[in-house]
Amino acid sequence: TIVGGIGFSATADGLVDGIDTASGALRWSIQLTGKIRPMAVVGPTLYLASDQEHRVYAVEAATGNRLWQFDVDGSNDCCVAVAKGAVFVGTMTGSVYSIGGDRATIAAQPFVSPAPAASAAPTQAPFAALKAGISWTTDIRRMGFAPVCQIAVDPTSGRIWAPEAGSDKIAIFDRTGKLLEEWGSSGDGPGQFDFTRQNGDGYGTLAFAKDGSFFVLDVGNRRVQHFDAHRKLVGRWGSFGNEPGQFNDPVGIGVAPDGTVWVLDDRRSLVEHFDGTGKVLGSFDPFASVPSNDGANSLAIDDKGNLYVSSVAPSKVLVFDPKGMLLRTVGEGRFNDQAGTIAIDGSGRLFVAQGPDRGSAPGVLVFGADGTALGGFAPIGDGNDEVVFTGGIALDAKGGLYVEDSMPESNRLIRFELPAGVR
Repeated sequence: TIVGGIGFSATADGLVDGIDTASGALRWSIQLTGKIRPMAVVGPTLYLASDQEHRVYAVEAATGNRLWQFDVDGSNDCCVAVAKGAVFVGTMTGSVYSIGGDRATIAAQPFVSPAPAASAAPTQAPFAALKAGISWTTDIRRMGFAPVCQIAVDPTSGRIWAPEAGSDKIAIFDRTGKLLEEWGSSGDGPGQFDFTRQNGDGYGTLAFAKDGSFFVLDVGNRRVQHFDAHRKLVGRWGSFGNEPGQFNDPVGIGVAPDGTVWVLDDRRSLVEHFDGTGKVLGSFDPFASVPSNDGANSLAIDDKGNLYVSSVAPSKVLVFDPKGMLLRTVGEGRFNDQAGTIAIDGSGRLFVAQGPDRGSAPGVLVFGADGTALGGFAPIGDGNDEVVFTGGIALDAKGGLYVEDSMPESNRLIRFELPAGVR
């Protein structure tokens, strides 16, 4: 955004700068809290929303001084707009605000800088590098994969199912990584799929029951489709909306040990519980104890029926019992990028993906059942044991972890042989 010879930039950490476009010199800088979404400029005023503060600001563009602020009821994951003398902003709770004024003259005031911390936070030790071997790698660059697509393993055959968001198909591989077939087609009819979220991101995901039947989260059609082990469509439920049994932005699905189904809806900030026919059994808000957040990425369920939700920001994993009670948080302060897809083994060890902005940190982080950091593997890169964008992950029954590298230029399906200490 540029106006009056000043360019404006913002970061995911809340830093907003005004930069002289002629010289490149910093004209002013303000520090807010949380991600700053795309801003708007009208005349001499810059309008912006501070995500974690749940607040909209009007800033004097020339000086960076605050003109006014307005509190809203949730975070904003898009932008602000200005038209006909009003500022418009929507929140993730579903509210839309039109903020006007009384035409009174406002004196701009400098932002108050946050008080420095009394003492520096202790530095987290880097993750120990775990030596994970490679069993095989399959090149999937010419297929329709896109971040983020979860992968799943059929418990009856060991085959790997991987949704292709670019083509609305599901690729099926055998245990050696050989592509067997691509199944499905685009559309909103029975048995068809749309693996694109409302924001344009590819987001395919599915989950298996013990008998080999499976549930596909058809994110673009805002529904769940239930198939038997022979791929016959058994039932489907869901539609667009915010009422029980409806979906706004579903991003995760899991099947509990008792065969019931849980769906994570990011926009509704809800994990909803269904029986196998789609009857609503209950729900809870996974972020009730974390009101300032930037949404969720994924859902997983362990052998005891506990639910794991990966939080975008602050990046961590929240663990709940089947009644929705928060048991613990895992990995707080340990992620360099967003906590992504999740896999849990029979001992409760947790494998969590993190994305391509992690720097030198591993692409897969491993935690013990109590949340203790055990180490990580898959450094960034396109080499044999490297991963650029850790997309879907899934465990097999023989000490292996399947990882999908979702970056287009390095798109691969990899089977890592886990070290003895984490298998």
